[in-house]
Amino acid sequence: MEQALVFPATHHMLKGEFLLKRAGFRLRLVPAPPEAGQVCSTAIALKEEDLSEARSLLEREGVELSGVFSYLNWWEGRIRGALFDLLETARPHPGLAEVLFKLAEGRRLDRNDIAALLSAKQGSWEVLSEAARRVTRCLRDNRVTPLVAVVMERITEERLESLILEMRDQKMVYLLLILDGGSFLPHFPHDLGKSLGEEMVTIASVRDFKGDIGNLFETYHLRQLLIRRSAPLEMNEEDLMDEIIFLRDNPAGPLASGNLLPLCDDELWHSEEMTKSRLRTLVSVLRLVLVEAYIPVPSLLWREGLPAGADMPVLEVRNESLADVAREAEEILGRQGFEFARSKRWA
Repeated sequence: MEQALVFPATHHMLKGEFLLKRAGFRLRLVPAPPEAGQVCSTAIALKEEDLSEARSLLEREGVELSGVFSYLNWWEGRIRGALFDLLETARPHPGLAEVLFKLAEGRRLDRNDIAALLSAKQGSWEVLSEAARRVTRCLRDNRVTPLVAVVMERITEERLESLILEMRDQKMVYLLLILDGGSFLPHFPHDLGKSLGEEMVTIASVRDFKGDIGNLFETYHLRQLLIRRSAPLEMNEEDLMDEIIFLRDNPAGPLASGNLLPLCDDELWHSEEMTKSRLRTLVSVLRLVLVEAYIPVPSLLWREGLPAGADMPVLEVRNESLADVAREAEEILGRQGFEFARSKRWA
């Protein structure tokens, strides 16, 4: 059985993850149980037999904990009940019902199960969306975590540095650097690099990157690298399943995206409604297969209604202030019943 370590603020979680990994602990980043209260939204799950030693290490290093929760009991107490209730009330198509039953029991989905989710027809699609919505509610309640995104070719170092200060003011810690220029790597002042490493969960999205990946991680203090090889809607069902299974079996960071989801509006400007509909289905499938990960979506999707299963709206920033972007996003998402989860680092 796993135990989830819950932290009072994001910087304690980041420091704890670094220390535990350096000490050789096997761990996973998982959503903090909503019953833990207003704490860092990400927890660290590790084996029960490692709990005592891990807590001792964190205490010696001055890392604060808010509590410890049984991760299995949390799953059984919330997600299992929500899905069994849906099975009883909605009575979905037998194929979909079988997949949801496996999920409710905490069993891993196989390739055929994922294929059944991806090919859900109109009647089953509504049940699929509701299942993703219920799972997300169990994980996050009504909170969504903003992902601040910048296209690096459109921004100066000075603007990026000021944006980090704005993120502090807005109590946001997830930053996406979109490096569509391939080898485009701006020079970073030491203080900026330090801020990215100590105070931000920095993720880079690149297309056909040909530079030094090791240097990319070191310079940007990355937590995750997303390499986009092709447009998700150009992939056939077999390729989609391969990508989903790879992400499930090789979790590389907090985001479930990889080569599957567009992360900025530029990739959706000319999309037809059918394209957006397929993306919404894909988001729901990702939530049910990659249960614990953050699932980001660009503003062209969440403005029309946050897709069922998504929990990370992308806030793309250029020259406008982050405060203005965040205020508009909060108003739109607030009308949909959501609120921002903010870091307590700078409270």
